[in-house]
Amino acid sequence: MMALILTIVLVVITLTESLWLMYHLNAHTTPMSSDMSRRVPRTLTLGVGG
Repeated sequence: MMALILTIVLVVITLTESLWLMYHLNAHTTPMSSDMSRRVPRTLTLGVGG
């Protein structure tokens, strides 16, 4: 029973930290402007745009 509680606690902590990290990365990264996207080499665009 103790192992189940520990597993649930660890899963909840991991999911909470992951969601927090994704939220803050999304909120604090600047979107790429069209001028910046023209400077990105085609090999890094993952095939988008030809």
